[in-house]
Amino acid sequence: MASSQAEAARIRRLQEEREKAKRDAEAQRKKIKEDNRLKGMEGKFASTLSERAEEDFKTQTVGLVTADEFRKKRKRVYDEQEARKEEAARKAKKGKKKKKTKAAAAAVLSFDAEE
Repeated sequence: MASSQAEAARIRRLQEEREKAKRDAEAQRKKIKEDNRLKGMEGKFASTLSERAEEDFKTQTVGLVTADEFRKKRKRVYDEQEARKEEAARKAKKGKKKKKTKAAAAAVLSFDAEE
């Protein structure tokens, strides 16, 4: 009799654990679904610097009256794009220089060759 009661308690405990696991899995599924829905199409495609600059240019030139204003805006937007590219190149070079100095430091021996 005691073994059947213990067995019944064990079965009840396992059933509760399975139900809890189901609830957790369902909550996690809903959260992932919500996260994916929020991202929308913007998160699916990456844009390059030139595409972003072109988009900025389009939004800034809406409503301009003269061709001269248009040319000035275009020059400013593309100059900003070039500055971003140069900054990215400088950061990339700086990262490469750090790697070289670490390699050079590792090549130095920790003991004197004359000893």
